[in-house]
Amino acid sequence: MKKTVYFLLIVLIALSCGFFGCKNNEEKDANTEFTLNVATYNIERGNEVNLNFDIIAEDITKFGIDLVGFQEIDEMTQYVDRRSPIRELAEKTGLQYFHFTNVTATRPGYIGNAFLSRYPIVSVEDFMFDTGDNYYKRGYCHAVLNVNGNFVHYYNTHLTHNSEAMVIDQETLIKEKTKSNPRFIVTADFNDLHFNYCNIFNTETHVNTPEHTYLTAATKQDDGSFIGTKPLDNIIASGNATLINAGIYNEVAHSDHFMLYCTLHFAKI
Repeated sequence: MKKTVYFLLIVLIALSCGFFGCKNNEEKDANTEFTLNVATYNIERGNEVNLNFDIIAEDITKFGIDLVGFQEIDEMTQYVDRRSPIRELAEKTGLQYFHFTNVTATRPGYIGNAFLSRYPIVSVEDFMFDTGDNYYKRGYCHAVLNVNGNFVHYYNTHLTHNSEAMVIDQETLIKEKTKSNPRFIVTADFNDLHFNYCNIFNTETHVNTPEHTYLTAATKQDDGSFIGTKPLDNIIASGNATLINAGIYNEVAHSDHFMLYCTLHFAKI
């Protein structure tokens, strides 16, 4: 009987590793060059598209995105009729690997961050920032992705609103996390109007900077149109990544943020 139980446990562990991509400690990095199309997108819970997440999916596929971090996304809440938008987006975009980070429980469901990836998730872990009692809860994920044998550390988050000091502390914490990562990408709604992250991540590759500014906050005008007003979002990559191109999708506004996207080329490490 005990042998049978042990055998079933081994089978379950093996299946779990197959589905979730558990990393073999002896597995070596391929250490080859590669290119990724990356985006960050605060979708405002789908409010501007009347919960039609097909429209958000079209924004992703339009630019051939390989990895996208979402902020302000629901999971099984009353607001989205107990649907799972991240699963719907995975199906619609063909980016089959996904993860949802629970930040706020709503009973039922959760509100938080999520990401889609074209490449397998080797491991993923969620963390909460210490925001005290006076600010909304904030969290982030740290995932490892397998990009054709190359391991990429990935962080996605939504930083605190209306406290620059707290934003700097949160940026510094993530910076510390990345110090041991040979390759990494951070996608976020940074809520950092003064580009403090440029000083904190001072040897890394940035998309949104004082020199090349993308106004990703989409502000609605009296005529119903939207214009960019603030540089809230950014994509940061390790210094071995070269920024090939970047832009925002601002032809139409499907959220109160425009999607920020880029192409990154990673050199050997």
